[in-house]
Amino acid sequence: MGKIILKGYYGFGNFGDDILMVTTYWLLKDIFPSDQIIVCSENPGAQYIELLCEKSVPVVNSNSGLHADWIIHGGGGVFFDFNEGPPKYYWLNQLIKFIGYASFRETYNAIKRLTGNRGIEAKFRAGLGIGVGTYTPSSMKFYTDIVSLSDFDFLLVRDEESKAILERYKFKYPIHLGTDLAFLSRFWNRSSISSKSKDDTIGFVLRDWQYNDNAYLEVVLKVLLALQSQNRRLKVFSFDKKSDQFFIKKFSHHFPMTIWDPQQIKIEDYLSELSECSIVVTSRAHGAIVSACLGIPSLCLAIEPKLQKVHEMLKNCSRLIEPLDPNRIMAAVDEITTNQKTFQKAAALDVEHNADIMKQGMATFKKFISHISKA
Repeated sequence: MGKIILKGYYGFGNFGDDILMVTTYWLLKDIFPSDQIIVCSENPGAQYIELLCEKSVPVVNSNSGLHADWIIHGGGGVFFDFNEGPPKYYWLNQLIKFIGYASFRETYNAIKRLTGNRGIEAKFRAGLGIGVGTYTPSSMKFYTDIVSLSDFDFLLVRDEESKAILERYKFKYPIHLGTDLAFLSRFWNRSSISSKSKDDTIGFVLRDWQYNDNAYLEVVLKVLLALQSQNRRLKVFSFDKKSDQFFIKKFSHHFPMTIWDPQQIKIEDYLSELSECSIVVTSRAHGAIVSACLGIPSLCLAIEPKLQKVHEMLKNCSRLIEPLDPNRIMAAVDEITTNQKTFQKAAALDVEHNADIMKQGMATFKKFISHISKA
């Protein structure tokens, strides 16, 4: 029996990343039926993982020293850094570019072995539905991320910009264009939950966004209060209890909130709450994607480039709000609620299109596995 290590931003109680973990876990169970799937999480308190996957699933961290057949990165945009670091990281990053990414990776791994920290290793590395962004010149993440980015044997990215960014590095492995893994919804929506809204219930899936000091939340709060004054039915959601503290504190005084807590609530119960919405206004990428998979159109609040990319995935059933203005949001809400059936049909078509892209990507991955197993 072989070993497959599943790696991502897992175990931190983020609903979007938990959806990606569940999707990839069951996807790999299909592809590697006789192998052991091991989840890698950097959170030592991530005991809930077995509640979402299987009770018997082993959980390790990156310093476990485990050697496997595959390391598979399952979705998410973990490869980016908007933050500037101290000057020493600028010079380190310049040195990495000078000596070459592969040479740095070999040197970095050799040093880890000498210090007794082998990390996790595998014969092959693959990425499925990965998002890749840019790094600041003094990024403190670049030197560790480039070790993984330069080591893939197979990579399926989730958007054209990720592909373009990676092509600048001139890595030797082929890069395939896909979309977000969550569009393979049969792996996470196992109860086939779909929109059951019987009125114009408006959902808000928001988040803390420190890069602009959470100023956008003031704009959205004005919208919520205006809708409340019209006696519109509202539901507010947090996908990340730990990371959304400012948002939760500010909005929970005005509105009841449904907060994702994997220790306390099942995925299907959380989805059931979301399915009561006829439209979702969101600043989270998976707020729009998960909603679309349930048949719910969305407004994407463009607080970061990722929301633009998600709108492009859902170009028929979503509207992009940029710049963020209360009047623009209110007008888009009215547009969608007035044309609800049209947007719901568009959601079904957008999801089907993206699901087909991911199915093609998985077929390409299976061909790659077959090829290397014969080599």
